[in-house]
Amino acid sequence: MAVGSFTAVFASLMVSASAFAAPDLAQQLCLDPWTAICLEPANRSAALEKSVAQARARIRREAVTQAALPKAKGGCGATPSPEMIASFKEQGYSSDEARIMAILDATHDMGQVQKVLCLGKIIEKKVFLAIAPVMTREQVLKTFEDVRIELMAAIREQMSTDPARAALAEEMASLVAKHQFILSDRYEEYGQLQSPKDASGKRQVKIEWISNPDSGICGPDFLTRNMFSTSTGYVDAKTKQATHTGLLGVVGCPGQWLELLNVPFGKPEQVLWQVFGHELSHQVHATRNRVADKVVLEDGTAMTFNAVPNYTSWISCVNQAYAVPVLPELSSSAKENSYNKFLEAELGRAPTSVDWRLNELSADDWGHIVLTRLASKRLSTPVERGQAAANSMRRLCRLPDGKLGVTHTDTHPSGRFRIEALLRQQPFREALGCATGTTPGAERPDLVSCRF
Repeated sequence: MAVGSFTAVFASLMVSASAFAAPDLAQQLCLDPWTAICLEPANRSAALEKSVAQARARIRREAVTQAALPKAKGGCGATPSPEMIASFKEQGYSSDEARIMAILDATHDMGQVQKVLCLGKIIEKKVFLAIAPVMTREQVLKTFEDVRIELMAAIREQMSTDPARAALAEEMASLVAKHQFILSDRYEEYGQLQSPKDASGKRQVKIEWISNPDSGICGPDFLTRNMFSTSTGYVDAKTKQATHTGLLGVVGCPGQWLELLNVPFGKPEQVLWQVFGHELSHQVHATRNRVADKVVLEDGTAMTFNAVPNYTSWISCVNQAYAVPVLPELSSSAKENSYNKFLEAELGRAPTSVDWRLNELSADDWGHIVLTRLASKRLSTPVERGQAAANSMRRLCRLPDGKLGVTHTDTHPSGRFRIEALLRQQPFREALGCATGTTPGAERPDLVSCRF
């Protein structure tokens, strides 16, 4: 056989073999992102997941034990009573867990709020020590700023193409610019801005929204894997008037940062790209309307921001694309909720099962846009961009109870729906090199991506 003929045959064999090669991560995501990110063993690390759980348990035990020490010894002075320990034992807790639960109960004596502030700082310090090998506190803050800048640019680009929306888009971007990041060193400031001034000009410190004996957004031990968008203020008990006290922020629960240890593909900052974009956009999400909210500033002037006109076409699109059964019907309790009445007044019609989830859908879409922009700018290959998506979206694989996140709630679509929504974004499909016409979505394969 001539050399030329042999070379041609060998090349054709190689092409044929490549057709049967296992798809890489980018190709897997194009076809079935939920399986690729959440179920495919090759894209996960059981060892890392186990180490995060162990770190969470160790930090909880060590921090709560320290909180029981006197302040002079670096503790919070949260001494548990023997009666409380006995009470938890009677509820079936082991001796060690009963002691921890009793200390947490003593820490959350809301008459002595400094104790719970103290616990939050202890927990956060231990968390950042644990994750120091992969990411520092300063790097987390830097990533927040990177995402904020990217989101502001995205808002201007997405919205300002329509001259009628240009002014509002600029107002949206300026609100994102005002966001501040709230870690444990700012809990007291945050808590003070949650209450009115008394006659002497002082405020109470209320951080029940972050942590309380039963739960709070960060859990009683501050270790819940969570992050939330907030605007500080209070509601007058008599007049029911909502007053905004001036802080727009994102609160990062210390437990959130432990997830930075579970990054099979390296580059832990990618874990934060989508979630930071999501939380930052909540202050400008689809139904954010301070006029309808009737929120005032402390000087009594009304807040005028209304994002709704910027989302009119998008709201129409998602209501058509995601109608029942894609996003299931609301629970009966939701229909009686006061928020349902607010939505009805805002939209001028009875809210649909999609309307209730508009704010999470719009925040997700902004987060997806930020992830796409950063992955496209900073990563050169489809596989690297796929790894960034897996790093950033893995948090949606599971619900807090540890079960696979396939359940829709009245306010959030399922974890699976949210992950698949990223791959319905055409810019991200292009960044991965996905073929056209293969948009994923097991809940309905023909779902579209609605553009702002």
